Amino acid sequence: MKQDNKHPKKRKEEITVDARNKRLVYQGENYYDKILEFRNPDVTENLIKCINNYMQEKGGSISSSQLRNIFNLLKKITSKEKLVLSKPKLIYIAGRQNDNNTKEFVILVDKLLSDITENSQIEDFKLFLESIIAYHKFHHPKSN
Repeated sequence: MKQDNKHPKKRKEEITVDARNKRLVYQGENYYDKILEFRNPDVTENLIKCINNYMQEKGGSISSSQLRNIFNLLKKITSKEKLVLSKPKLIYIAGRQNDNNTKEFVILVDKLLSDITENSQIEDFKLFLESIIAYHKFHHPKSN
């Protein structure tokens, strides 16, 4: 059987997530540390591609309402001190989940909260969450 070299089969980009070890790997690169630099122009484009693929591959098991609950919990936060107070609520959300992808996402968010050292990173974190919600809605529009 002759292989058609004009139209090679496109390989799906794989996302590897290991939140406990602070890894969000896309195309061989760990984007975890770049999330809190979201507004950095050198980072933004590739990070958005990573988020797009992450939601396409792993986002189907996360419901829109779960994402909204997380976002609503965190969007009003303006200081590092208030972030710490939200962590038990996140762990509660993770504990209620039956799906490993959803738990892994909530743990990823929890780890990111722990790594915020400056108030400016809070805005980068919120942009990350907004992008997650946008790409989730794009790839999984019927998700409750």
